[in-house]
Amino acid sequence: MQGTNDQSRYLSVPAALSFMRDTLGGVGAMRQYNAALSAAATDMLCRLWGTAPLLPPSLSAPFLRAIETPLEYRRFLTAHVEGGRPIESIGEEEGAALGAADAGINERVATEIFAATGIQGQFVFWVAGGRGCVYCRISSQVYNTMDDYRRLGEAVLALAARSGSGGGKLATRAW
Repeated sequence: MQGTNDQSRYLSVPAALSFMRDTLGGVGAMRQYNAALSAAATDMLCRLWGTAPLLPPSLSAPFLRAIETPLEYRRFLTAHVEGGRPIESIGEEEGAALGAADAGINERVATEIFAATGIQGQFVFWVAGGRGCVYCRISSQVYNTMDDYRRLGEAVLALAARSGSGGGKLATRAW
């Protein structure tokens, strides 16, 4: 028998359901807000970064998107960070292969963003269209606002500028 079993989680359910219904407008209103926020945040980040989402909205989860960032992924590769290799010496084909095998690349990107801004994000290296890319995964919930995504967008741009990635890339996908 567990001696420290805390029953407060069960006792708080009626208050949580009341809050969802009375303050947030119910599950339908929450879904509507989250979907609209996800679409608006995706559009804003794509314009700010000059990139595109990984998938069209019709193939994405309702409140999740993966958006290509302007970050130069080779800067975060183990071969560069720990091996000291210049970015310029890592070609696109080799970089894509190194990135796919580099288990820590996602964490290195997220750690740099967090250390510089305090923003905690999810970043994923992916090979798309034959080239390596760093994608940012955003999730929209009722406690998020557009300001959260603006701060994220500016933080990524600042990191891109510091790392020599420059501004956005030409968006190659149109949905």
